[in-house]
Amino acid sequence: DLIPEIRKEDPNHIIFIEGNYYATTFDELDKVPQVYDNIVFAFHKYWNATDQGTINYLLALRDQTQTPLWLGESGENSNPWFFETTRMVEDNNIGWNWWTHKKLGTITSPLSSPANDNYNKVMEYWKGNGPKPTIDEATDGLFGMAEDLSLEKTTLRPGVVAALFSPDFGVVNVPFAEHTIPGVIAASDYDIGNNEVSYFDTEYKRVSGNDNQNTGNSGWSYRNDGVDLESSDDPQVEYNVGWTDDGEWLEYTVEVTTTGKYEMTARTASGTSGGRIAILMDGVSAAPSTTIPNSGGYQQWKKVELGETNLQAGTHIMRVEIVTGGFNLSIIEFELIED
Repeated sequence: DLIPEIRKEDPNHIIFIEGNYYATTFDELDKVPQVYDNIVFAFHKYWNATDQGTINYLLALRDQTQTPLWLGESGENSNPWFFETTRMVEDNNIGWNWWTHKKLGTITSPLSSPANDNYNKVMEYWKGNGPKPTIDEATDGLFGMAEDLSLEKTTLRPGVVAALFSPDFGVVNVPFAEHTIPGVIAASDYDIGNNEVSYFDTEYKRVSGNDNQNTGNSGWSYRNDGVDLESSDDPQVEYNVGWTDDGEWLEYTVEVTTTGKYEMTARTASGTSGGRIAILMDGVSAAPSTTIPNSGGYQQWKKVELGETNLQAGTHIMRVEIVTGGFNLSIIEFELIED
């Protein structure tokens, strides 16, 4: 009923028609007497699998009606899910739009904006968890939040951008940070890349609408991959790797500045014993598997000796293997002991 009326005023612009049930179903279209020109069926995709089978019903709709499809809203998942979803719809000649390019305190968008104390007071009041703010507090908080949305005040999430746009994300490691040896390497600063490219995590994407399910970053901090990161009490770093499982690994592009023998150590924390860690350099063992001791808690940090290794100057890929999980990791350190 609406389309003919719209076309009386505007014969030119595309009309986007979203489906029912959060723009996922188009079951009522069989009641439409005709398919009009210059329209697009817009759908949403969240929290399900990333294979073509999840959109076959939409591809069939496109074929039957000769009407283009557009993924008008998607996101709110891990970087691997982003990568797999965008490439899958592109392979099927479907364009996409992201939800959203900027949010407050986020790891799932390209840009993260800060929130100020007075804005948080307003939010807590609206949630019923705090007292009513004053007019001045509410005004300062809301206008301050708007000002903090400027690009200059946001934090870039490079992994999200790479997952959406980089042709290398699914094939090769790209450094997230500069790592030099001798020196200290923050465990949270592993390379940018897909799961099984720059890291391997056993649970790396959310494929269910269950709000209690989180198979991305369980600590919901710093980065948006399958790797689980959390704020750390270790004074040497801001974040640590946690929730480690058997067989997981992390890779880092490192620059060895001096050929020589190095002593390797790690800082770990665990409430149990039995975890094991190993270090490889360019696929070759740099030290045997080392047992991680019980430090008395998952934020009680202890220095663990990993052994000695000979390294050649140049660029290398260092892999940290979680042989047996159950411990947290904050840093790996290389000290030159003989050149």
